[in-house]
Amino acid sequence: MTVELVDKMDTQTPYEASLAESLKQGGAFQTSEPGWLTQLREAGLKRFDVLGFPNRRHEAWKQIDLRSVQTTAYVPFDGTVAGALTPQDIDNHLIEDSKETRLVFINGYFQPSFSVTTHLPDGVVISDLKTAWEENPKWVRHYWELIGADGSEAEKEMDAFAALNWAHFTNGPFVYVPEGVHLKTPVQMLFYTEGTSDTPKAAYHRGLFIAEPNAKLRLFIQYVGQSNQHEYLNNQVFDLWAEHGAEIHYTYVQNEGERSGSFATTRAYLDTESKVALSTIALNGGLSRHNVIVQLAGEKAECILNGLSVLKGKSQTYNHTEIHHRVPECHSYQLYKGVLDDESCNEFDGTIIVHRDAQKTDSVQLNKNLLLSEEAQVFTRPQLKIEADDVKCSHGATVGELSEEELFYLISRGLNPKVAQCVLTFGFAEEVIQNIPQLGIQAYVNQLVLSNLGQTKNPLTCFAHCETCPTSHSVKLPHF
Repeated sequence: MTVELVDKMDTQTPYEASLAESLKQGGAFQTSEPGWLTQLREAGLKRFDVLGFPNRRHEAWKQIDLRSVQTTAYVPFDGTVAGALTPQDIDNHLIEDSKETRLVFINGYFQPSFSVTTHLPDGVVISDLKTAWEENPKWVRHYWELIGADGSEAEKEMDAFAALNWAHFTNGPFVYVPEGVHLKTPVQMLFYTEGTSDTPKAAYHRGLFIAEPNAKLRLFIQYVGQSNQHEYLNNQVFDLWAEHGAEIHYTYVQNEGERSGSFATTRAYLDTESKVALSTIALNGGLSRHNVIVQLAGEKAECILNGLSVLKGKSQTYNHTEIHHRVPECHSYQLYKGVLDDESCNEFDGTIIVHRDAQKTDSVQLNKNLLLSEEAQVFTRPQLKIEADDVKCSHGATVGELSEEELFYLISRGLNPKVAQCVLTFGFAEEVIQNIPQLGIQAYVNQLVLSNLGQTKNPLTCFAHCETCPTSHSVKLPHF
């Protein structure tokens, strides 16, 4: 890493000044890294120097106020873990289905003592990314060459936070499933942030997930924040590769502290007749944005995106999706829902792009939102950009409150008013949760969502008079 590159960094904001100081001290650059990785880091740094932080003049960022991020001097985590952290603190966030296939990262650093990868089928590799490029460089380099190991992909990067990730990431998860192998147990990746320091800290993760032809893979990624008292930021970029006939199911949960910042990019590349299903769940947190970018590059590929934001307090979540239909006869389906209470804010900004040669495209895009408070805000912008003429594409969006007619119907059938309210609220969210294929992950997410709604059990199976399960929101019930 040369001083010349560091000096080109714009240091007008405290965050940029902190980044420049980190790079002067070496940052994430390591002398032991291969040259092609250093090229990517340098290209990402140059690209950020060109882009700078986005502002409200950028159409895709017009609703987001980034001043709180830019004016905070985030310092990279140094890998230390508080002595008070116990195995039980980690176990509380792990699912039984992944007891033999799990990777744990704390404060941005891989934790072998909390991670388990045993009884794997022949050829399957589950490890941290640093170990992967040291022990299995052919896989990492091959797939990163496809996105520009010479720096070309980083030089084309349009998102400033993703460009920063190229330069600053320290580690992340790596999963490789060889041709024809079906990995039956889901791979869980837990990113646990303590945020116990008075100094704002930042973690940068990068992940690579590969399913070779006719392979099957299930992934469960969860970001958890322990503290609401300290500021921290997570910046993560994950790439998914589904080769011919492969299938990847991907569940991403954000459940962080009130003073957290989270900027995530998930990119999926689909070959012929492959399938990728992504479910993204946003719960607690401060300011978060998640970019999901899908490239349907092989004929008859299929992509399913499900999103659910259940927010309260002053949480802000911004979902940005792009689905590129590049070849004929591909299918995509999007369903994003939001349940908003208090002063929370949620945005859906989704674009379906049908390129000139992508005839017989079939694509659906839906965004639905339920407001539980007069102070909650929703921004929704579904879009279609179509260059082909033989396609079937649709999009739509709704924003509303609980229906008094539906409440009246349930109450008139004997349900307690509180139970009726919970049934409609959770039932609205459950449509997305049920699309998660792995039952263990589905049950875990169910409980997280119920907790965020102030409910202790599933109201769809609760027919008693409700006296012990107060809801976190107050909706005006109809008077009869």
